[in-house]
Formats: sequence, structure tokens, C-alpha cells
Amino acid sequence: MRDEHTIDALIVETKSGRRAVRGRVFVDASGDGDLACWAGAPWEKGDAAGRLLYPTLMFRVNNVDAVRAGDAVNDINRLMQEAEATGDYRFPRKGAIVRPQKHANEWRANVTQLRNADGSAVDGTDALQLSAGEIEGRRQIRDYMGFLRARVPGFESSYLLDIAPQLGIRETRRVVGHAMLAAEDVLGCRSFPDTVGVNAWPLERHVAGDVQWSWPPIPESRGFNHLPYRMLVARRIGNLLVAGRCASMTSEAQSAARVSGGCFVMGQAAGTAAHLALAAGTAPRTWIFPYCRRSSSATAHGSAANKSAILGSQPDEETEMKTLFAALALAVPLAGTVLAQPAGSGRAADAGVWPAKTIRMIVPFPPGSSPDLVARMLNDKLGTRSASGDRREPTWRGRQPGQPLS
Repeated sequence: MRDEHTIDALIVETKSGRRAVRGRVFVDASGDGDLACWAGAPWEKGDAAGRLLYPTLMFRVNNVDAVRAGDAVNDINRLMQEAEATGDYRFPRKGAIVRPQKHANEWRANVTQLRNADGSAVDGTDALQLSAGEIEGRRQIRDYMGFLRARVPGFESSYLLDIAPQLGIRETRRVVGHAMLAAEDVLGCRSFPDTVGVNAWPLERHVAGDVQWSWPPIPESRGFNHLPYRMLVARRIGNLLVAGRCASMTSEAQSAARVSGGCFVMGQAAGTAAHLALAAGTAPRTWIFPYCRRSSSATAHGSAANKSAILGSQPDEETEMKTLFAALALAVPLAGTVLAQPAGSGRAADAGVWPAKTIRMIVPFPPGSSPDLVARMLNDKLGTRSASGDRREPTWRGRQPGQPLS
């Protein structure tokens, strides 16, 4: 640590011995919040009672007779109940997920649930528990393959194709950030002014012996919630961002946003924020403020007390503008961002120079790109301080998402 609030280097053990990976901004995408924990950032683990979501060891099955397997996707849980009722089988959990893959004779199975001898979930931050979980997972897979061959039509001649290279850990540490996504945000399809993307997965709680699902109201709601940038910004450590299942969420909300789609969004956002912070010579936390000042509902839970606690002291406007323009100075040559006056600029309101004149930003890169993010922040500031008070959305010319720059 450079000081109690700044990471200087990450110490790693390699084939070449111990090394120090130095940096100015760090992103903890370990899933377990390892770097955040070692650096002294605050974190939580488990629900109010300390219970973690149970891990799973995934596997695939081949040589399935797809025609005879028929509707096994929907029948598998009924067949498991019937087999268990005979006393011949005992399964680790309900809610098995067995699905065909691209090739009809190949299926994947999400059916195991890994626990310790005391019945608690295997903790992915405990090396001994992880090792024991690998062994227990293989025992459960062996038993389940016996059930598939004996009780499920089309699986009589199936064989174990492969086992995942490591346990599928669902929850360990969750770093405490400047906002914490909550279950009600997921179920209420909440919007945030500093959104970096969306989560469309419901609450998926892997509890002892079962999987509990909670969905937003469909079709009454839009079916997804925003993911705020502030949930990626760790408290206490100024140059640390977090992404993935260790981001700032309650245990309940984490059961939704921990899945792949949400992790992709958070990883892209954290990487972009780190780049912008380095380019501007500022801390990742600085990028909170251009968004938070736009709305009185800037906090995760809305109250004035929470707002004060989450935002803390704010940089002055001059510093903020310098930060934005510094980032734009980097983005403009790369993106070809053009500032152009709008049509009808002969109006009196448009005469002269800014701030009396309304301007339009043309960003020839798709929404969500780094130049787009910088342009939106600059757009907000120009609108806030212009005489007309206009705030315009950036216009994209010459390129649509997925198309080359024309």
C-alpha cells in the first residue's frame, strides 16, 4: 500500500518467483473481492445470518438419444421426485436444470449442491473447503449419472463427457461501495442516474436443498434494473474498482446481478472508468459526480442522510470541469468527436459563442463507448452552464453499433 487509501502494487507468486504488479488504478474482478479485502476495503459475506449461496459443479453428458429424451427438460424434476420416493436415490437439491446443447446428443447438467459436513455452503475463500467441494462434487456427479442412465428415457447409453474445471462459486465477499444494489431495486426494476448497464436476471437464491426464484412483475414491468456506477467504486480505497459478483450488492440482489450478463456489464464499465480516470489524472470516484448531481435520487436508497453518507465531500466545479475536459482531450483524437453548431443557428439564442450559443456534439462512435460516455458527461455540464439551459443528446453519425466507421 502506498498509504492506507491507495494500492501501490499487487504481490503475486509466479513460476518465476514473487513479483509486484504496480499500477495507478486497480480493478478487482476476482469474484471473491480478494484484492479489496487485502487492501482494507470494507466488505460483507453472506446474508444477515452469514449464509452463503451454495456452489455447483457443472458437467456435460454425451450420447443422449435426443428423440427418446423428448421433453426431459420439463420432466427431469418429476422423475427425480419419483426416484427419491422409492428410496433408491437421494439428491442434493431440487430444481435441477438439465438442458440440450447445440448438438442434440450433448446435454449439460446443473444439479449438484456443495456443502460442508455441517450442512453450510462451501466457502470459495477457504482453500480446504474448495478442495473438499471438488471431491464432493464428483461424488454427486457419479451418483447423478447413475440416475440418468437408469431412470431418464434417452439417457440409457449416455456417458460423462466432461466436468467443469473448477467449482461454480456463487457468492463470497461483496465489497461495500458508494451504492449498494438491493433486492427491491431488482424486483422494482429501478433506474439509477449513473447506470452503466442493466441486469435482467431475477433473484436466484441457491439455499439448502433448493433454488428459490423471485421475479419482477411480468408483463407489468420492463423486466430489468439498472446497475449504478457507484456499486463499482470501493469505499476507503481511492484507486480501486470492483466488478462482477463481488461488487457492492446485498446478498439478495447479488443472487441476480452475479450472473454472466451483469458481470459483462460491470467489467466493461470498470475498465472504461479506469481508463478515463488514468487519462484525466484523477481517481475513479471522481466520475460519480457528473451523474449524481443530476438527480436528487442519487443514492441507492433515496434518503438525504444516505445521500450525504454516500457522496461525502464533492470536488469543486472547476476541478470537475478540468477532469471532464482532460478526458475529452484524450477521447477526441481517438474518436473523431466533432463539435458542430445545430441547424438554424441564425436564431438570436444561437448567436455569438458559448455559453450564449447552443452547440451539438456529434460522436461517431456507438452508445456505451468511452467517447460516448465522455461526450454525455460534457454534454451535461455544457447544458448546466449554458445561458439557454439546453441539454441535447449526442448525435451519432457515420456509424451504428456493430458497423465500421464510415
